[in-house]
Amino acid sequence: MKSKSAILLILGLLIKSAFAAHPLSSDDSVVQGKDKQQLELNTDSVRFQGERVQVGDITYTYGVNDDLDAFLNLPMNLSRPSGIADVSAGGKWQFKEYLGHLLAFKAALFLPSGNQQRGIGQGRYSLDMGLIDSYTRSAWTVHGNLMLTASRYQHSEDRAENRKMVWRASTAVMYQANAKWTLTVDTGFTQADSKAVSSRPVYLLGGIIYSPNTNMDLDVGIRRERIAGNTEKRLGIGLTMRYQ
Repeated sequence: MKSKSAILLILGLLIKSAFAAHPLSSDDSVVQGKDKQQLELNTDSVRFQGERVQVGDITYTYGVNDDLDAFLNLPMNLSRPSGIADVSAGGKWQFKEYLGHLLAFKAALFLPSGNQQRGIGQGRYSLDMGLIDSYTRSAWTVHGNLMLTASRYQHSEDRAENRKMVWRASTAVMYQANAKWTLTVDTGFTQADSKAVSSRPVYLLGGIIYSPNTNMDLDVGIRRERIAGNTEKRLGIGLTMRYQ
């Protein structure tokens, strides 16, 4: 049976999977364009407090029009207890462009579809929303995120122990070395879900993206996050395909 720390780790990883394109934790404000589609497949191996967890994720995105994307995210735990976790659906609206900046608003609704008894479900409805600013100059791109998660817990003990509102802020810097290779660094911090934790988890991520053509990306990322005096280490790989 998984320890409590492992179950909490699994839940945290699975709900974070819908926030951004792999390997990043910060999202970009770019949208697909009308009738264009994107499919993302990724998996991460994570070690925390002596526990090892393997998670995966599938995200499908459809360009409703030139300014609006709709997406469906399917996270899963690949280690025991394995299974599909809380599904989320949402949209990203690119509403402003000025002086090289692209501004977008993103929102996602998380449904309590995962099995909470087996440790792969949050047992709550959550709404994740926030603002994204992407700025590009020459080969450099910077993404800034300010996000808020509002949660509705089903059980009274969960409501007593956890915050209803949790915010986070992050920044990613990407450098396109050439047409095929992109390097990225991503960092940020957030409030902890638990009211008992006053410190803010901080992470640092480094990644490489290889694009054999304009419709495919292969990525690898290494991430370290400091959580209440402990360090979470993550290694992940991903595949992104774009098509019409």
